Order: sequence, then C-alpha cells, then structure tokens
Amino acid sequence: MNDRRRRGRRHYRRGLALGLACASLALTACGDPVIQRRRGVDRMTFLDDSALEPPDPEDIPPPPPRDRRQVRGAAPLVARCANEGGEHGRSVGRATDGELVQGCELPERGPGYVCRHPARFGTPFVVAALQAAAAQVVRVHGQGPELVIGALSADGGGPLRPHRSHQSGRDADVGLFALEGGGKVFRALRPSEFDVERTWTAISSLIRTGRVIYVFLDMDLQEPLYRYLERSDVDEATLQRLFQYPGGHDSKRGLIRHARGHRDHFHVRLSCGNDDGEDCLD
Repeated sequence: MNDRRRRGRRHYRRGLALGLACASLALTACGDPVIQRRRGVDRMTFLDDSALEPPDPEDIPPPPPRDRRQVRGAAPLVARCANEGGEHGRSVGRATDGELVQGCELPERGPGYVCRHPARFGTPFVVAALQAAAAQVVRVHGQGPELVIGALSADGGGPLRPHRSHQSGRDADVGLFALEGGGKVFRALRPSEFDVERTWTAISSLIRTGRVIYVFLDMDLQEPLYRYLERSDVDEATLQRLFQYPGGHDSKRGLIRHARGHRDHFHVRLSCGNDDGEDCLD
C-alpha cells in the first residue's frame, strides 16, 4: 500500500472517531461544550470564550452594600425555568436509580451564571438554588466571572453517562472560580489558583438552603477553603461538620467530601423535599 493511501485511511479513521464522539454527546456542534470522558468524570471546556456574550446589565443585581451582613438573608427560592410547566417538576427514586418527572430546564444563561451542558434539567428547587447561588456571588463580590454550571440531569432523568448519579434531578456539577482566568472553564486547579472567596459564597448559598446532602470536592482544594473559614473565625465544631479535611480520605465526617475527579468542579446533591412526594428517596 502506498504512503498516500495509508495517510488517507488514517485521516478517514480519525474523522470517523471524531464524528462518533460528537454524536455520542448529542451536540449540534462538536466542541461547544467539549466533554472529555476521562476516568468517568465529565469535563467541560468552552473553546471560544468570546462567544459568551455578557448578560444584560439590567439582569445583574446591584453592587454589594458596604455592610455585607445585609446580603446574607435567604431570598425566597423561585425557579426560572426555560420550559413551560417545569415549575411543577419532581424527583422520583434515588440519585443513582431514579427519574425526573416534568423537570425544570435551567436556562442557558441567567444573572451571574452560564450553562451550556445539554443535560440541564432538575427539580424546581435545585434550579432555584443554583440561580440563587449565582446571584449571591454577584451581590457579594460584584460583577465578575460567571458561575459555570455543568451537568444536572437529562430530560426525564435516568442514566446519564458517564455518571452513576445525576438521575433524579437533584445533582449538579458546578465550576470552581479561579484567581486568574475567570470562571468560564472547568479546569483542574492548584490550591494556589483557587478563588476560595467566590467559590465559598456559591457553596455556602447552597448549603444555607438546608437541603444539601453532600458536596464533593478534591481534598487538596478543601484545605484552602477550610483555612479561609478558619481565618474568618469560624469555630472548630462548625468546621468539623462542614469538612472531611483534615481527617483524610477515610474519614466519615463532613458535608464536603473528597471524590476523585473533582479538582475542576464541585458536585452538589440536594435532598428530597415535600414538593417531590413520597416516591423520592434520599
């Protein structure tokens, strides 16, 4: 076989593999976003940040007041769904074996956040909690990088490869804020690159809903969050309830737990609520 024919076959095989990979992601254009399936964890990257138009200034909450205690109160959680009837959605079964009935579709963009993942359906409470967390980051820290939200659940729920969970509308992957480069990509961060203040504002907003079961985050990134709160005079008992760190990977304590593959995002799981019914299982 001559060299020209060999090169032609190699190009054909590469093109076929790329086409199959794009088709498996159910995206209209390969690369926006790109989900690299590595070690069973979704990784999203926006290849063209300039394509992300800034939100309408009227949608951005006003700058934070001088006394930040004024922004700590929890506003009523009301979901803004992109689909009609999504405000009546409910979770059925478990996060690892369940479905989502008439789920609320998280709009692709909203005040303080962007979500380009095709599986962006959740219960109304979960969607409202994510929207409130993004808005809280803007209120506390002012206009800046957006919160990047990844996978929630598929329309109707059920298995969502490569995840074992994300089946019943109560799981969400959320990007971490970086000190440099903003928040427009899911990328693995070193502790020195981690914007703990913005990220903690988002996580704490979710925790204050009272419905968070777990937050999964790499142990190396738990440490700077832990130290940040320690410097903020959070008492030791509260830190132990919040973090698995410094107890090690085998420790069974803490709301925030280590999970491999969570250096570029955190995973939050919320519990069932009265709006889900008796067939929702934690």
